[in-house]
Amino acid sequence: VINGYSVVSLDDMLPIGGQVKKGYNLITNEQIFDMIEKALVGTSYKIVSCGTIKNRSKAFVSVKLAENIVAGNRDTGALLNVLWGHGGVADILAMTGMTVTVCQNTYRINKTAKSKFRLKMKHTGNAILKLENIQYEIENHFGVVAEFKQAMDSLSAVSCSPNEAKQAFAGFLVRGNVDKLETVSTRTENMIDDLQSLFLRGAGNDGNDRSDLFNAFTDYYSHESAGGKGSRWKQYESSEFGAGADAKEEAYDLLTGSDVPDLGTFDTVLKRGEKVLQLI
Repeated sequence: VINGYSVVSLDDMLPIGGQVKKGYNLITNEQIFDMIEKALVGTSYKIVSCGTIKNRSKAFVSVKLAENIVAGNRDTGALLNVLWGHGGVADILAMTGMTVTVCQNTYRINKTAKSKFRLKMKHTGNAILKLENIQYEIENHFGVVAEFKQAMDSLSAVSCSPNEAKQAFAGFLVRGNVDKLETVSTRTENMIDDLQSLFLRGAGNDGNDRSDLFNAFTDYYSHESAGGKGSRWKQYESSEFGAGADAKEEAYDLLTGSDVPDLGTFDTVLKRGEKVLQLI
């Protein structure tokens, strides 16, 4: 840290992230790796990916702790992800991530009703000591995986027609009061069509139930929402750290019964979507 304002890289001495405030405590990538490995002693694990994005200002490690599960009739991998940033761009955060293997759709569970603990720390003076709490998140990880499996199995048991799916996509994308809405943008129409196509014919989908609906959301926001194959890093950042990750969380909450800010309940979304589709 230089003058208490910036974090710099030792290889080129250029700043990483933004300016930091007094009291900020730098925790290095090496320190976090060491603490993860210490917490995993005695546990069978494999580090499957790690890296940085946004000019090294955000970093991540993904750890596989168990074999795949079948959730909603789909082979699904579960990873414990530890994410952190430098230069004030992100706290240290641990969460469970699910990947549907047939299509590589990802979803990181950012919160769960049954979890009593979730690692989330700011870069303060004693943060490095709190990193030892990651052992509790490792224990919690298996409960989150079980909860996700139960949710997906429940969704696969609820039928969903193509018309209901299209209403859900329309009501999800167009928010607020639509009673005075006179038209729907071409871009929004295309997004609705893309999501509908993934619901019906996306990898692992057959367009029959609400697990297909969720899989369509995760497919779109994992692979297509922010440049897709034409901009892989931009798409990855959105899918795992940005707007795409937020949208997938909203879709999960919505389909598992939560009242989501700016969206409402699933029934509210369907009613709004029905009105939107009448304008197309």
